[in-house]
Amino acid sequence: MRFQGSIYKAVQVFTLILAGLIVCGLLIITSVCLAAGDEWTKKADMPTERGWLSGSMMLGRLYAIGGWVGVPFIGQPLQTVEEYDPVRNKWSKKADMPTARANLSCSLVDGKIYAIGGWIGGAGWETLLSATEEYDPVADTWTKKADMPTARGMLSTSVVAGKIYAIGGYDGQRISTIEEYDPVTDTWLKKADMPTARGWMGTSVVNNRIYAIGGYDDLKDIPLKVVEEYDPATDTWTKRTDMPTARLGLTTDIVNGKIYAIGGTESYGNFKSSLSKVEIYDPVLDKWEVGLDMPTARAWLSSGTNDGKIYAIGGVTTDFDNLAVVEEYKPEGWPFAVSSQDKLATTWGKIKRGR
Repeated sequence: MRFQGSIYKAVQVFTLILAGLIVCGLLIITSVCLAAGDEWTKKADMPTERGWLSGSMMLGRLYAIGGWVGVPFIGQPLQTVEEYDPVRNKWSKKADMPTARANLSCSLVDGKIYAIGGWIGGAGWETLLSATEEYDPVADTWTKKADMPTARGMLSTSVVAGKIYAIGGYDGQRISTIEEYDPVTDTWLKKADMPTARGWMGTSVVNNRIYAIGGYDDLKDIPLKVVEEYDPATDTWTKRTDMPTARLGLTTDIVNGKIYAIGGTESYGNFKSSLSKVEIYDPVLDKWEVGLDMPTARAWLSSGTNDGKIYAIGGVTTDFDNLAVVEEYKPEGWPFAVSSQDKLATTWGKIKRGR
């Protein structure tokens, strides 16, 4: 009987161990499945087809602001503001921006969105703007603020320590100008020029450093792969590893400390070259890797992040059709611990929050 009892206990122990191993295996498989990511999903179209827009992410809502409808120099700039709720996958109309414009840049500071600069159309660069307008998403109202010193469009903006940095763009030709805006005092201050003059780039912020990526050199008529890092604390620039693909009109966004460079075009003069490419930059390692292509090739789009997912919105196709397309990207490894720095970016001026 003792022998039988020992066998019975041994069987029980073996059964428990086997069950434990099975459970552990299932948990590992489940965690791998849950953290798979690296996929694009079609979402509800934006109500207004447009490219050259900007926007911002606030409290889990994405605000698409301004832009252009129609072919450049023939269409018209927009005042349109539309809000996207990723959870409900629905859009709603909001109060128009006072100044219709495309090629602007928007940034979020303390719950307010600042729409800066832009272009109102026409063949002359006299149609570039210095306007700064503040949007309160809670009250759904706009307020005029101090003009940016340099009238320009095709710029990019990013936020560090509550201050907005307006970077590069065009004031008649590509420029390297940086101006810092303080929303508290409603004042602008000149800062150190970016080493590479350019417009139509993307900028993103990681660890309080701004990364200016890609863009366009109009004097040479070439797209750029240049990556330069700006430290607002020391007002200095540092060269970083080039992006693999030279392009302009891209959008950049941040998830889990990495910058995702999405879409764009390889040629301003040849609009048959819109891209679906996604390339991922690790600022810590100063290295690039290839991501999963976006389903819809497009340039001059906008994007924003929420819950570790990137939303690519609008843009322009290779045939110059304006898009209302919204596509959601879950990066590889999603879901993972995501900081509260979700934001929306835009082609020329990503909406960037301080990261």
